[in-house]
Amino acid sequence: MGNRASEPAVGQRSPDDDAKSPELIEGMARVMTTAKERRTANQNVYTREEQEEEEEEYNYTESAVILTQLFKKMDPAVMKSIGDVMGELKVSIKYKSDQSLLLVKVAGARDLSPKDLRGKAANAFVQVDLVPDPAGTGVKHTNVVRKSLNPTFNEIFAFPVEAGRLPETKLRLTVWNHDSLGSGDFMGERIVELRDVEPNQVLTNWYPLQEEMYGAGRKVLGSESSPPPATVPSCFL
Repeated sequence: MGNRASEPAVGQRSPDDDAKSPELIEGMARVMTTAKERRTANQNVYTREEQEEEEEEYNYTESAVILTQLFKKMDPAVMKSIGDVMGELKVSIKYKSDQSLLLVKVAGARDLSPKDLRGKAANAFVQVDLVPDPAGTGVKHTNVVRKSLNPTFNEIFAFPVEAGRLPETKLRLTVWNHDSLGSGDFMGERIVELRDVEPNQVLTNWYPLQEEMYGAGRKVLGSESSPPPATVPSCFL
């Protein structure tokens, strides 16, 4: 009774049991190998460029998605070993004193840690919020830039903040890898103190990413599309 979690029926295997089953993993590997062999048999009808493009798509959509999810179920620590926190985030900040508005431009990132199983790419996006958040604006985020370790965002976000609250307010920028199955992978974070921001002056820096400082629990973008960023005055640029 109460709120007990649902349990598999007698004779029914749970998803966790399947994820730990060597037979299941071996079967999936055999299916993927068979699909690859079918393409190889017909490779004479493809150009070399088409073969490479299809191979890239196959590796990413089938191998990465399926095996990543299996690894996460068997041992979440496995994913942490695929790319440590690294890279930098380019951000511009301006406080408009006449409107009590903090404008944040997320320009881009460089040298991010790879998060796919081949160690070559990531689907990065950036979450932006204030700590504390006096106006209750909440978390904003950029769109996802796929298959890049040097993504360009060029998106601007606005946060209402009274001038007297700036010294106690921090800007938190968190980079995530977008997982098509809905669970994001942390890629790095940067906390920017706002006490030194000069009113009506643009502050632009490359900020090295760091390990998470304030703990988990924030909402991470799932498989849904990102909403467009808020429109802000062009005078920020």
